[in-house]
Amino acid sequence: MIKNIHQLFLYSLLVFFLFNCQTEENVSKDIMQIESLTSEIVSFSETDQFLEVIAKVDYVDMSYLRVDIHSMNQNISSWDVTHIYNDLDNYTFHGQFSIPEGAYGEYEIIIYLSDKENNIISKNIPVFIEP
Repeated sequence: MIKNIHQLFLYSLLVFFLFNCQTEENVSKDIMQIESLTSEIVSFSETDQFLEVIAKVDYVDMSYLRVDIHSMNQNISSWDVTHIYNDLDNYTFHGQFSIPEGAYGEYEIIIYLSDKENNIISKNIPVFIEP
């Protein structure tokens, strides 16, 4: 009788742990986050300027970081760019993108962070580029 109770207890304990333990994929997804995202327009001269984007991220096993920059106004010819990176320095992305002539107005910067299990998170911020 005691042996049966002991076996039932061990079996119940095993079932509890099997159903409550997170998989590696879930742990990676829970830890992965984009902590901050900032941007700034920096001018070199009257005609040359670039968009500086800084993102602080946290991850276990990063696959890639993707940066999308696109216009919020679909009616004008605009700057639309995508860059993909597979390496970061100290959990920080620091990108500088040359702004082409004629690119002005409201834009959106979207950062996508993906891990090796293809879990993807994103964060976006608006930016205004003056003519």
